Amino acid sequence: DRIREQEGPMRTIIKMALAIAAALWTAHSGAMAAQASANGRYQQFVKTTTCGQQAPDTACTLTFSALPAGKNLIVSQVSCFMAMISGTVRYVALESYTATGATPVARTFITPVTGGGAGFNTATAAVTHVVTAGQKLKANVNVTGGEIFSVECSVVGDLLAP
Repeated sequence: DRIREQEGPMRTIIKMALAIAAALWTAHSGAMAAQASANGRYQQFVKTTTCGQQAPDTACTLTFSALPAGKNLIVSQVSCFMAMISGTVRYVALESYTATGATPVARTFITPVTGGGAGFNTATAAVTHVVTAGQKLKANVNVTGGEIFSVECSVVGDLLAP
């Protein structure tokens, strides 16, 4: 009983801490993306604070900006940061889609997920994930019975001509 009495205040404290942290990180709400390239190396960052209340067994998906015209991307590093109010992170995956597709044509799981529950979680890995010209790149954070406050991911790789 004592644990149940403390559960409500603890959830409130976690929500307040995440709200303060988010306010310090950025003045933006919603999704934002930034990309840079130099000498064939490519980096892109995407963040959202609009995942909101998640129903059990759902996901928060970030969509990266389109690649430069006529370029393929070989992603070599991905890092994601998830602020969870409750629940657990089931998995984090980098996914490629055709321009009009709703099902991924390629999926690379990012492991391990460090943290895994309420509070701050990370997933960082060296990968090989190919995104061809015209495809969309997304990061999918799948959660179990929880609420995601914010997600941000960064990919680094090589841009190549098709």
